[in-house]
Amino acid sequence: SKDEKNKHKDDILKEMQEMAEPELGITHNVALTDAPIVNATVFSDRAEITRSIHVQILQKGCQKVVLSGITQKADKNSLRVAGGKGKAIILEVSYSEVYHTEEVK
Repeated sequence: SKDEKNKHKDDILKEMQEMAEPELGITHNVALTDAPIVNATVFSDRAEITRSIHVQILQKGCQKVVLSGITQKADKNSLRVAGGKGKAIILEVSYSEVYHTEEVK
């Protein structure tokens, strides 16, 4: 019926808007020490390390994965992310440094 077609169209438009303006819900924090090395190649001037992480997405929506413990010596332009299995879409990959400060007494 026409009402069902309009509802389907509205659902699609809503989903597209959510993808365009994602509202972050869940954040998955993963420590580098929990990401096993699956491959390592040593070159004369650097090393290439491949690690694997597993994040289980249990609900729909935009979610964030934060990987902590990356060395400051890492070339941030060399970091890569590849998708796993399922219908998840990687919207963005970014790198930022977080400095922890302690109060001096």
